[in-house]
Amino acid sequence: MKKIPYFLLFGLSLGLSSCIKDTTAEDKKQENDDEIRAYIARKNIPAKKTESGLYYVVTQTASGGRTPVVGDQVTLHYIISRISDDVIIDSTQVAKNKPLLISFGGTNLIPGLTEGISLLREGEKATLLIPAHLAYGDAGSAALLPYAVVRYDVSVLKVRSEEEQIVEYTNTKNLKIDKKTESGLRFTQLLKVEGVADTVKATSTVSVKYTGKLLDDTQFDSGTAPFNLGTANSVVKGFLEGLVGLRVGDKARLIFPSSIAYGKDGRLNETTRKYTIPPYSPLVFEVEIISVTK
Repeated sequence: MKKIPYFLLFGLSLGLSSCIKDTTAEDKKQENDDEIRAYIARKNIPAKKTESGLYYVVTQTASGGRTPVVGDQVTLHYIISRISDDVIIDSTQVAKNKPLLISFGGTNLIPGLTEGISLLREGEKATLLIPAHLAYGDAGSAALLPYAVVRYDVSVLKVRSEEEQIVEYTNTKNLKIDKKTESGLRFTQLLKVEGVADTVKATSTVSVKYTGKLLDDTQFDSGTAPFNLGTANSVVKGFLEGLVGLRVGDKARLIFPSSIAYGKDGRLNETTRKYTIPPYSPLVFEVEIISVTK
């Protein structure tokens, strides 16, 4: 999550192994479903079942709220518990009103939670009963056995598109925007050098001092580095686009959506397995042009 020639025996063993795994997976799905049905009956929960095997019940409706779409930021509270013994294994800080911000449709959510949230509107609450194949599978977790069913009680507090996040950010900080491009880049000149100076072109090699942040002001990178704009495939498009036209000594602020940044994948730290940039995250860069050599 695999005298007769050896390769035939090997192929046969792979086939048998695959068959056993498939049978086990189907058996576990049925066991999970039976367990959820028994839990629903015991708790008298009027839950509905989706085609995937998720069970859910909306416990608070909000007809005026909108349903999240892929790329939206969803602010929510949650309580996670095992249905086997009702023990709570994780939650947001509800009492302190410190909800979780997630990137809806990103690669950092279990499938059952993504599907459950897709069924809700802003302002709604629900109970999700998620079978293992939509949760933590045969691996389980520190608090869950393999193939465990998990319960999520969720409250969707806010749903915002990337555009809404950026507008809120600029308004809250009272930031001046000099221009907005077709790609969604917002550009603000912080310092403009007067007189003759080398100008950054789309093919320039440029040394840039920079600081990169998320919209919550979390800094994910900083430094001074050279970039060949004509071949810098490893640098996000919004960063490169924002540099063109600046001169040596100029400073600017660049704000741009994930479509010209790290998109649906975000940026994952392979060592910690945590996101330094979550999926669908708009970014903010403050840059200073140190030198232009071409």
